[in-house]
Amino acid sequence: MFHHLSRAAIALCAVVALSACTTAGGGAGTDAVQSLSASRSDAQLVDDLRAALPDATVTDVTPPVNAQTDEPSSPQSRSPQSRSLDVRVETAAGAALVSLSLHRVHSPISDRYSQCPDSAYYPYSECTVETLHDGVALVRDESPATAEDPAGGRRWTALLSHSDGRLISASAVNAPRGDETVPLEPVPLEPVLGLEQLSAIVELTAWNYDLHNLVDATSEPAPAAADFEPIAFDSINDTLEALLPDRLTVADAGGSDGFGHVSVDDGLGASLVTVSAQRWSAGDAAVVALFEESERLLDGGYLSITQEPSQNGGNGAVEWSVDSLTPDGLRVFVSAVNARAYTLDAARSEPALSLDELRAIASDPSWRALAAQ
Repeated sequence: MFHHLSRAAIALCAVVALSACTTAGGGAGTDAVQSLSASRSDAQLVDDLRAALPDATVTDVTPPVNAQTDEPSSPQSRSPQSRSLDVRVETAAGAALVSLSLHRVHSPISDRYSQCPDSAYYPYSECTVETLHDGVALVRDESPATAEDPAGGRRWTALLSHSDGRLISASAVNAPRGDETVPLEPVPLEPVLGLEQLSAIVELTAWNYDLHNLVDATSEPAPAAADFEPIAFDSINDTLEALLPDRLTVADAGGSDGFGHVSVDDGLGASLVTVSAQRWSAGDAAVVALFEESERLLDGGYLSITQEPSQNGGNGAVEWSVDSLTPDGLRVFVSAVNARAYTLDAARSEPALSLDELRAIASDPSWRALAAQ
């Protein structure tokens, strides 16, 4: 589903919702690429970094990686909406891999760029969002370098978003290049570059020249409208919590439009419960095709039940799910995992909700009432 991304782009993905992360490119034309290659060189970008880090040594510049070949790409082949590079920074406290990324995206900018990582996928994230001025937001996050391994390398990320579509991301990883699951030895008790230093880097005015030389994404055709209308995640979570059995305690609500989730516990261990709710056109061929082998309900709707290892889970994690579609196009997908979040190992033998309970939640008329609002 996702293209191979450079480390800098991955750092950006760690801050925004995963579904928002794609490689920019295409449709901008040769002039746009020439405009990008005519901006300052990677060496000049590194000089700006050195000026911002007077007590550090910056070495080993790595250009972005070509998504098709996994080889360093030339300036002429890079996306006209982004620039990125990796450097090694050494200080008296130790060394870190630092990734810098400059992006232009469609404006007005989506709210997802000023949100913390979703706790369903990044359970160990420690994140804050600060609104600065004139539509500028600063997201600062500390997470494991790999989401499922809190004891491995650490990643600190600062992301500055402007309302006109400019994004600047800087991240530092205290892990050797090529193996982010193993921290640098010795592991610094504090990051080599902390969130304050990374925040100062993304706020450098020097980046404005390069950002304005990147093609404004508004010059491209706007993204095609979705065939479905998502429902606000806070409304999804309110409805879900009202339908949960009384024996469960609820915590860690989160999500994004169309997708909500909570962590529940019945005294036997935490369990992630998720709901996706979307309004589709009645009889939409694409969504109906997904239910070809599903149970046909008396009212003309569809329902399917799945029990399988969690595709996003850790050791022993399983996911039970119920997917339903009403005749008028409301699709409700409810799932439960035997861990408090994706990527984590199982915390219990089974999810906290039975298949019958998941079916009752997915089929409850409350979802139709919500969709009608």
